[in-house]
Amino acid sequence: MVSRYSEPLLCTRYGKPIRSIALTPARNQETYKAAAELALRAVHALGLTAAVFHLEVFGEPGQFVASELACRPGGGIVGVMTERVIGMDIYEASARVITGDPIPRWGEETEYTHGWTILPTAPGKLNAIDPEEIMKLPGVDSVIMRLKKGSHMRDMADASTTCVGRAAVKGTTPIFWHEQMESWVLTRYRDCREVLRDYRLSARDRRCVGEEVPEFRQSIQSLDPPA
Repeated sequence: MVSRYSEPLLCTRYGKPIRSIALTPARNQETYKAAAELALRAVHALGLTAAVFHLEVFGEPGQFVASELACRPGGGIVGVMTERVIGMDIYEASARVITGDPIPRWGEETEYTHGWTILPTAPGKLNAIDPEEIMKLPGVDSVIMRLKKGSHMRDMADASTTCVGRAAVKGTTPIFWHEQMESWVLTRYRDCREVLRDYRLSARDRRCVGEEVPEFRQSIQSLDPPA
């Protein structure tokens, strides 16, 4: 499965949650082809012949640069995404590769766009979120909690894995207005890609929407538009 982070993981240092969109093979054939070519070169260079592995890269098709290659399934909520997008349980597959048993597959996703987001923390406060409350939000498909209700929350700036939990989401509507978030939500990859590339549509600089941002929270990412 090929997926894409919505922004660099360093965003957690500024209180931003990590989010990722899983790309469906049928609608992203060029990206899957480029990713497969790079993955094959990488595993051949390491001498891997049969294994489930996790590869992260920078760039885009034709300009991929390897960042991390681990001989293990992807962590977090990646397993949920692979089941729903490419029809494979990667944890079962990793065991069957070792035993030599056939790896079961079911149908690939063709209707929905899937993704996930971490549930951000409020440093120094107690977690007051129940998974049942998150499940009531439109588009939320499942929730995996890391902190129990009443637990102290750490600062996400400490590590990109710091969070209350993770939520898997899905949708079919390319764009819709979310009343609770007071934001437009995009679910189609090509729309998300164009928005991420157009700094004029970015809310990274929260001063654009009337919020006060302390000077120490400002960075070149929010103050200086792309060349």
